[in-house]
Amino acid sequence: MNEKILDKYINKLTIDHIREYARRQNILLINNEDEIIYNYIKENYKKLYYENDKDLLNKLKCMLSFNTYEKLEKLYLEAKEKIK
Repeated sequence: MNEKILDKYINKLTIDHIREYARRQNILLINNEDEIIYNYIKENYKKLYYENDKDLLNKLKCMLSFNTYEKLEKLYLEAKEKIK
């Protein structure tokens, strides 16, 4: 994906997008997990997109519930496979 397109997409990303995507993926976000995921994406999207480092996601492990983290990790790895 063109970096400018990625930047534009991330700049328009909202917490509501995170909530809606989670709902469609049957992920129940508890406490402030939507904000945690949103902030993490906003701060780390280039690393998440360009690098294949699972440690990037491991930082979220202690901030999210087990179920949310497991589903998020699966979705991330599936997405990374598609963009190879």
